Amino acid sequence: MSRYDEDPWAEHEAMETGRMDADMEMAEMAAAGDAAAAARKAGRCPHMSAVGYSGGPRSVQQEGMKRGQIRCTDKCGRVFASDEEWYEAMEEAMS
Repeated sequence: MSRYDEDPWAEHEAMETGRMDADMEMAEMAAAGDAAAAARKAGRCPHMSAVGYSGGPRSVQQEGMKRGQIRCTDKCGRVFASDEEWYEAMEEAMS
């Protein structure tokens, strides 16, 4: 006997919860996009795109990079020492 046999509304509730989760995820993504657009409009780089070191340059952006480094490819070209540093700069730019 499945859970749906015991509770006829369980399947409906699960589908509704899934829809609400998707709506919340879309709202979060829209807010992130709005924050990135606001940062760009204010002249700040939001650092939304980057390339990391991959054992040697495979593109122009990776030239001169060392293991663990991340280079912003969004606007500024800044090199970050780590993923953590890049994420912190991204959050700071969009707040």
